[in-house]
Amino acid sequence: MTIIIAIFGILITAFSVWGIIAPKPMMDTVLGYWQQPSGMYLAVGVRVVLGTLFILAAPETRWPLFFEILGWLMLVAAALIPIIGKERLTQFILWWVKMPPPGVRIWLLIGLGFGLVIIYGAI
Repeated sequence: MTIIIAIFGILITAFSVWGIIAPKPMMDTVLGYWQQPSGMYLAVGVRVVLGTLFILAAPETRWPLFFEILGWLMLVAAALIPIIGKERLTQFILWWVKMPPPGVRIWLLIGLGFGLVIIYGAI
């Protein structure tokens, strides 16, 4: 199971690098997926699957407590997405998409670091 967590970390890292290099295409992709009718369901589903996976795989990682807490946070986030609603989350995504490229790059540097921590902790 930790290999799947590492793959998730690799995807976060790759997506972050892509956004640092080319913020506009990456932001357009995020907005495009979110605006699809299934966008909110995909966001919830990914968090439920990954949250459950992180909780189950936590004992096999370098930092079991970190990964377990992260898994629970993902499940809480999955539950909150429908409560917050698509309209409010769309407003947040539009705010993010309208940020100047340097601001987006700063956010994505955080994402890059997070992805690398996930990879290191899982392998």
